Amino acid sequence: MTPIPSARATRDRKIGSILGLCQPKKYAALPLMCCNLGFAVDLTDRLQSNPPESSLLLDLQYQIDQLGLLGPGLRTLRTDELDSRGTTLWNLSTRLKREENADVLGKTICLVRVFAFLLLDCAERRPEGGLRSLFRPCTIYEVNSLADIVKDSVRLIKVALKTARHCLEQKEIDLKTILRVLERAAQAEISVHVEQASSEDRLRYKQLSAEYFAVRILLAWRQSRLDLAEHMYSKASPYLEEVDPSTAEDVADLLYEIGRDLLNKREHEMAVKWLERCYDALCSQSLERLSRDASDLRLSALHDLVKALFGRKDEAATARARDILDILENDYGDKLVVHVLKLALLEGQSTSSTTTEFFIVLQRMIRTVLLSEVNFKLIMRHIHNLHLRSSELACKALDEFLCNRLYSAEHQEWVEKAFITRLWMGTSDSDSAASVDEVRSIVGSLSGNLQKPLDSAATHAAQILLWKRIESCFVQGLYDAAQSWCRLAMHDVFANSGELNHAKIARKMMLCALAGQDPGSARDIYNQMSSDAKAAPLTQYLMFKAALRGGDRETAAKCLDAVGQSSNDAATLLYACVLEAQETADKVIAAAALQKVLERCEHQVPEGVHVPALLRCSSRLLLSKVEKDHEMDEGTIEDLCGSFERAAKVAMKLKREQQAEALEVFSVSELNWFSRNTYNLSLKVCASWKPRYTLRLLRCCIQFIDQYPELDGESVHDLDSRRLHCDFLCVSLLIVQARAEDSIEAQLQFYLSARKHAAQFRKRWQRQFERQRRPQDSSSQDDDLVKKYATLVAFDFEAASRLKDWDALGSMIDKIVSASARLEKMDTTKLSRWIRCLLQMALPRDVAVAEEILGRVGAICRDLKVKRLKLSSTTFSQSPHHQQQHHSSYYYPPEELEWLATTTFNRAIDFYCASDDVRCKLWAEKALAIAAIFDDETRHQAQQPRQGGNVAGGPDAADRQERGCAKSLRDLLEEKYLGLNWGDEH
Repeated sequence: MTPIPSARATRDRKIGSILGLCQPKKYAALPLMCCNLGFAVDLTDRLQSNPPESSLLLDLQYQIDQLGLLGPGLRTLRTDELDSRGTTLWNLSTRLKREENADVLGKTICLVRVFAFLLLDCAERRPEGGLRSLFRPCTIYEVNSLADIVKDSVRLIKVALKTARHCLEQKEIDLKTILRVLERAAQAEISVHVEQASSEDRLRYKQLSAEYFAVRILLAWRQSRLDLAEHMYSKASPYLEEVDPSTAEDVADLLYEIGRDLLNKREHEMAVKWLERCYDALCSQSLERLSRDASDLRLSALHDLVKALFGRKDEAATARARDILDILENDYGDKLVVHVLKLALLEGQSTSSTTTEFFIVLQRMIRTVLLSEVNFKLIMRHIHNLHLRSSELACKALDEFLCNRLYSAEHQEWVEKAFITRLWMGTSDSDSAASVDEVRSIVGSLSGNLQKPLDSAATHAAQILLWKRIESCFVQGLYDAAQSWCRLAMHDVFANSGELNHAKIARKMMLCALAGQDPGSARDIYNQMSSDAKAAPLTQYLMFKAALRGGDRETAAKCLDAVGQSSNDAATLLYACVLEAQETADKVIAAAALQKVLERCEHQVPEGVHVPALLRCSSRLLLSKVEKDHEMDEGTIEDLCGSFERAAKVAMKLKREQQAEALEVFSVSELNWFSRNTYNLSLKVCASWKPRYTLRLLRCCIQFIDQYPELDGESVHDLDSRRLHCDFLCVSLLIVQARAEDSIEAQLQFYLSARKHAAQFRKRWQRQFERQRRPQDSSSQDDDLVKKYATLVAFDFEAASRLKDWDALGSMIDKIVSASARLEKMDTTKLSRWIRCLLQMALPRDVAVAEEILGRVGAICRDLKVKRLKLSSTTFSQSPHHQQQHHSSYYYPPEELEWLATTTFNRAIDFYCASDDVRCKLWAEKALAIAAIFDDETRHQAQQPRQGGNVAGGPDAADRQERGCAKSLRDLLEEKYLGLNWGDEH
């Protein structure tokens, strides 16, 4: 039966596996004493490989856990081997810690140190248990000297403390592993009987105990166990008074870290306790024996202690903080931290005395501090705090900082930041006059101490501050002060502000000059600007205002043109120009500005702009000038016509593109205003203006009338009547222009336009005439409309004849007769002349038209005869004179009939000579018919009663009456006709 192995044998095998003295499962194939294959031996090679094996950390942690399971007794007596291997690994970890890649191997080095410590700890243990005892007999393998035992124990404790501190610093090791190391150190510390040791050994033991408890405090703090830390501190307190200065510094440093951490967590009460302990630990040592770092640690501890006392916010804490500050001031003088604490204490007090004291402390800080980026920001922050208390003292402190420290530091970035802050303080002063002089002095000093202007960022910040001050003064009406700030903003030190900013400031100066009623100064400022700045639309607008107020209309017109040609915000500026011109009562410039606005609106109508209102304003300005000035220059007339034409164009465009919105923009009332004003103005200036301008107004009126929606009742009657008169006047003016035109092509265009308007007139004439024939309408209106129609037919006849429109001429006689027939008193003389003109024009060109005209003459004469008979039956009771006046208008003029008969007969003879017998007979018969009418009317006129010795029908009728026995015209023509030789028929 196999005996059961004892527990001691099992532990020896574990040690053997670690040292390579036995064959665990991993090393089963190796000999028992092959140490180089054991983990401790193999670990050295694995640590020196590059890079280390990834499984090294796991193997180390496993071996550490195995060693942690060992009890107090060991069977093997190979303590020297354990000690040697542990020492070797410790030294190797020390070398690795000093290498460049120590940060990468941080956790590995910590675990190696833990493993090495555990090996050393095992080497110091006895089989009977525990470490070597001072009262037990020693074997041949043990050291018998008491001094050696103490030395080994002290060595083991030092290694444990170093290992624990290193692991705590690394912050990657499990706290349980660290605690295990400290527990082994505690066992070593307990096993040493200091009563039997020398005084030197006892002192060393107390120092180690103090260090041990300090590490335990640190571990408890890392575990967030302040209660345990308090317990460990109570254990360490008896030893702190007897430790050496180095150990005291280490303990004080630990206590300071705990206190500072608590302060950062705003646990002020606990922070005060631990910081005071730090201070007491340092004070327990003589200052001469402490290192230079200890003095800084003391200063830091007092600094944080004061802050923690501030955080408590009670009178006792404040008094305690003030006492500590006195200590700091006595011990450290002008240290920066002392000044900072002093200022922090004064910040909570807002009396005038504390403000002055705050300023004094800040002055001392400015004079003594070593300039750096952090210290610069610190000083600037406290200057800001002082500014909250006293702007005057803050400005004084910052001026001293600039002049005494920053200018000589040759650090332009600091200078720029300080200057911007100073400028902000200066521009915040309510006393504008005093502050601008003060800031001007600072800018001058800055310019003299800088080798180059401020950079673009600082310049931009400075000009933002200056601009706010400028705007504030301008709004308050302090125009002189605003100009002073503007001049300051254009100082050479701000050369990097850019052309746009310079121009903006210059324009603000112009505004100040204009607001101060000084257009001359505004012009001077404009002349000093660069060409690009002058060309800016805003600059041109301001110069426009200056020119208007200075009475320089020519410059104002140039500026207005420049504003109108700009692409951005031109419409807005043009509105401003209009308002400015109206304020100065310059209607010409105002109208010109409105014209520019309307030109812009042709391309794109700005949102919220009512175009008809603009058009009305423009037209009214020009109309007022027309009413005021009797002699108008053609430029103004052209602008007025252009304004109405633009309005008509907009109205037509809206109706064409936006049917639903057209009436909202151009309502009936708007159309009424434009159409009536163009019509009335055309009637008013028809005789004084050139025909082309009146014609443009009439055409505008026609276009406005065409944009009306469907109306009914009297509105339609008024619009039709206005349209008829416009067409009539257009035809009349076109005929006048055509007659005066030398160019044949232009003349024909006028005639063609006249015919178009005449056609429009005839189109509406019938409907309007029927309306005016209602009983309530007067006959004078009928006659006027018919007379206009007859006159228009005559003009149309002239135009058609000039255009050689023979087809149209054929229908002219019907139109003439129709118009004449509608008159209450027909003008047969004028009618006969038109017929003569038509016949003269038709004879050489179109015989058929001439024949139709001759046929119409017979019909006209028959109609006149019927009217005479009707008139005779109704006027028998009237006086002979009245009868003669009525009858004379119903006779075709005899001389015209005689001319027609002879002309027609002569044309028949021409056909006879041309051997055109058919046409000869036709024309001869027409001539005989007209001659018969002539004879008949001559006899009838001869029978009319005389008035004052005159025969009805005039002197020619009287002569024919005296020649009553002579042959008639028909007989004479017939005799000649019968005398023609017709060839075979003759």
